Amino acid sequence: MGQFLKALEETNYLMTVVKILEITSGGLLLLNYLPLLAIYFLAPLIFVIVSSQLILNREKALGISLVTLIPYLILVSTHYLDLSLILGLRS
Repeated sequence: MGQFLKALEETNYLMTVVKILEITSGGLLLLNYLPLLAIYFLAPLIFVIVSSQLILNREKALGISLVTLIPYLILVSTHYLDLSLILGLRS
């Protein structure tokens, strides 16, 4: 896992993009301004965090993945009706 994080830090570009997305999403959620946009910004970040933990960090993967995934799923469930209207799941 350490080599993966070191490689990400060496690129400089990728970590900058990730941090900008995290800060933007967090600000949108804290201000409750466009929370659906924040959810869309966070989805790929959550996916990468969970999948990289499951693949690279098998010993602690379940705990870290659950700590990351459960709050996101709670956030999605609170905005489920809005998301389902946008995605066309309900009319």
